[in-house]
Amino acid sequence: MTLFEFLMALASVVIAIALTEIFAGWGRLLRTHIVPRLDWLHQAWTLVIVLYAIQYWVGIWPYREIQFTYIYQVWFLIFPTLFIVLVSYAITPDIDPDTNLDLRDYYLSRRTPIFIGLAAFIATAQHRGGMKLFFSLSLLFAISCTHAAETPDLTGTTEKGLTVEIYSELSPLRINQIHSWHVRILDGGRKTLAVEKLQLIGGMPEHDHGLPTQPQITATLDNGDYLLEGVRFHMQGLWLLEIDLQHDGSEDSASIEFVLQ
Repeated sequence: MTLFEFLMALASVVIAIALTEIFAGWGRLLRTHIVPRLDWLHQAWTLVIVLYAIQYWVGIWPYREIQFTYIYQVWFLIFPTLFIVLVSYAITPDIDPDTNLDLRDYYLSRRTPIFIGLAAFIATAQHRGGMKLFFSLSLLFAISCTHAAETPDLTGTTEKGLTVEIYSELSPLRINQIHSWHVRILDGGRKTLAVEKLQLIGGMPEHDHGLPTQPQITATLDNGDYLLEGVRFHMQGLWLLEIDLQHDGSEDSASIEFVLQ
């Protein structure tokens, strides 16, 4: 066996580990009892990582023309594949078949190790400029998509200066469709806060009636957001949300007005 053949065999095993983790994760998702909330951004990232792994493996082939003499000469080609394995573990969630899973929340809570791992992969990859350009542009595109995906649907400020951001699973908001919200409480430094109490009441001041449902906070998500389930609007027009919360033993409140088209 030549050193190049050894290199290809080793790279194949390492990349196979990464792909196995990703595809096994999706297989476990298909077997869950509770259907998870899928997210296009998480799916797009997963596809990008799969393409990275395959493209890098294919890109090793031109090195067959190089005469390697010592084993350490091939490690610079193997090293980037280790980052692909780490990223594949970061992008793939642990699956509990009896627990609700929101892949948007999972992705947002793991984006830091994902970005760091892919940046390390790009920095250490030895392929020629065209492939590095592909890697870099796709990474920048994914980062820009992430920031775009984090734009809140509704936002307001409490009496004591905290920021309330609402991310709706139904965006844009529409009438007669029940859905959930992710409610995020931030301090002046944009740090997510944990609160002792959080309650949201909505209504139409011009018609003197409230929401047709009674939304409830049902869970605290991995990224610190609060899951509000059971939201539904039944009329177009001006709506008013009253948000009451308690932080560090102090009561606070915010009002958010918006027009539902």
